[in-house]
Amino acid sequence: MKLKKISELKGSFKKIIKVQNPAQIALSVSMGIFIGIFVPAGFQTFAAVPLAMLTRSNALIVWGATYVSNPLTVIPIYIFSLDIGRFITGSSLSNGGINHLLSNPSVSSIFGFVTNSMPLILLGSFIIGIALAFISYIMVYFSINAIRIARAK
Repeated sequence: MKLKKISELKGSFKKIIKVQNPAQIALSVSMGIFIGIFVPAGFQTFAAVPLAMLTRSNALIVWGATYVSNPLTVIPIYIFSLDIGRFITGSSLSNGGINHLLSNPSVSSIFGFVTNSMPLILLGSFIIGIALAFISYIMVYFSINAIRIARAK
């Protein structure tokens, strides 16, 4: 049963690589990665599918690439985004806010932390999302072309 699912997935992957334009596949992956980094967890599918339809990209690829942020990576992504946001703005928001939140998890401390840090997290995640989308576009585009050239030989 497991091997059948893997072979079906492999067949779908081969079909996508064979049929679609490398630029379109690369755009779909990069959009998904940007959405996965920038859009807060829980809202990514709501952003990914309409954006894919709007740009005539492969919605399945865009949606799948949003899983760059998942339960294992979302906290490190948010912390790194906060650090980038603080660096860019020169904000003095310290990690003490996080420590206070963890030691005193009240509604007011959560609201205070989110109010102070969310703009920085969004700025940082926007910068990280753009950078990773650009890098992923280049990597996917050239990888698909290399796969097609290798298969043609």
